Amino acid sequence: MQNGQILYYLGSAILGVILLIIYPKLFPSGFPKLVEKIQDIFPVPQVEKEFDKKQ
Repeated sequence: MQNGQILYYLGSAILGVILLIIYPKLFPSGFPKLVEKIQDIFPVPQVEKEFDKKQ
């Protein structure tokens, strides 16, 4: 592998992990238990949907 390929794959993996932490609903088969533990350390603003407010 060349250095450019390594950087590309490393950057893609890091971006995926960051998205998983910030917005886990993008990954329905993600790691919800792991993400909850990480979100306790790095709080993420919670947005309520209108559907949830009506119930």
